[in-house]
Amino acid sequence: MPKGLRNLVLAAFVALLIVAAAVLLTPAVYALLIGWGWLEEGTFLKVLRRLILIPGLLALFAWLRPWRAGLAGSYGLLGPHAKPRGFLASYGVTVAVVCTLLVTHLLTGWLFWQEEIVASEVFGRLWEWAALGLLLGVMEEWFFRGWMDRRLLRRGLAPTATALLVAGVCAAAHAFKPSGLDMEVTHDAAGALEALLAWLANLVDPIRFGPTFLGLFLFSLLLTAAWRRTGTLWGPIGIHAAGVLVLRSYGGFTDRSPDGTWAGTKALVDGPPGWLLLGFAIYLVTRRRSEPAG
Repeated sequence: MPKGLRNLVLAAFVALLIVAAAVLLTPAVYALLIGWGWLEEGTFLKVLRRLILIPGLLALFAWLRPWRAGLAGSYGLLGPHAKPRGFLASYGVTVAVVCTLLVTHLLTGWLFWQEEIVASEVFGRLWEWAALGLLLGVMEEWFFRGWMDRRLLRRGLAPTATALLVAGVCAAAHAFKPSGLDMEVTHDAAGALEALLAWLANLVDPIRFGPTFLGLFLFSLLLTAAWRRTGTLWGPIGIHAAGVLVLRSYGGFTDRSPDGTWAGTKALVDGPPGWLLLGFAIYLVTRRRSEPAG
């Protein structure tokens, strides 16, 4: 058997093993964590997702060993090419732009302020959301924009094809989220398997996941463009972290009615306003700088 085919078969076997173990173990792990008071009721799908995601990432990293390509220095996070100020600039611009989009939703009546806002609860969790955004920004940008983008380019794939492939993988990975299911499942192995199959069905459903996929696809293209334009991951990390912060926090003091409109849902990127905004941002980042005269 050719080496490439053998590796593919092995990878598929490991993936199936991880998924099967997660389906079988999720009920027991969920009950145990609930009993210890570490989780709240209704987080069964989160446990399932993490039992798939964490071992899956560990197996992927053990197989690909992405750290061999270099870490902070090679991705412009440290060293002479690092531009840490770009993090603050991209963070601030992203917060301002997303808040502007939220204002348009407020003005059109899709979004409105809650009658009772518990400021202490909202602002007390801002640091958690900010920390989560930074963590996700560093991890996802290092893997998708840093390591994967560079590896595909070095294997001879064209820059445009590489950006499209990375965007597709990144967007598809977000189909497996608890919030993506509007169904109740039993807290046993059968329920875990049912949720997993529903996630897979959601991935290929152009009506339910298509708008979100397009928005995340464009968002990934923007992050790749920022990485290639600046040669440092600080800019994409700032954009990513700020987006997570705003999306996590604004629901704490606003409500949406209805939950989804032609302009999208609370995710913001799954409607025409978000698509146009991301498309314009991609144009601004990728356009060529004018040459200085004479």
